[in-house]
Amino acid sequence: MKWPQLLAALRLPLAALGLSLLLAALAAVWSLQRLNLAQRRDAAAQAQLGRSRDLLERQAGALKLARDYLPIWRAWQARGLMGGYGRLDWLQAAQNADKAAGLYGFSYEVEPPKPAPDALAAGLGLAQTVMKLKLPLLVESDLDRFLSALQAQPVGLVRVRSCSLTRTGPLPPPPLNRPGLMADCELVWYTISLKGPSQP
Repeated sequence: MKWPQLLAALRLPLAALGLSLLLAALAAVWSLQRLNLAQRRDAAAQAQLGRSRDLLERQAGALKLARDYLPIWRAWQARGLMGGYGRLDWLQAAQNADKAAGLYGFSYEVEPPKPAPDALAAGLGLAQTVMKLKLPLLVESDLDRFLSALQAQPVGLVRVRSCSLTRTGPLPPPPLNRPGLMADCELVWYTISLKGPSQP
């Protein structure tokens, strides 16, 4: 058989082979594209899964923290430490302490609340309010009794900034129930604002 006849006889099988090779190449390209798309989707799904796990771990950590500190938070709320300015409660606490110590009343001034220093606030919305007290005393130990009774009051958080004693009456022995000393004290009441660190 001569070449022209051979080529004529093989034309149809060669065309079918070429078509098969073209279809196989197209199928391979399509499969590679689908594989690439599937890999990108899998990578995106893995990244989303990682983000979801991180979020879940953070939420679980926050929930554990809330459970651990909830009793402290409730105790602070019960004492009036949370949520703002408690001037009337603080004044009542001072009056109760004065009565418990068996003293003679007092005069007072309360300054407006101010944000606590950053070193003390540590990121909390901590405010401080200064209360100035003048307490007539019979003897020096009366001041200790008053301050101990004040710390025992179930109201807020108070710290003594300063106290000074001045003699106002005769030297001891003092007359019965006649105070001869005056205590000038500065107390600092602390509150934690639920609105943010800049507002008391």
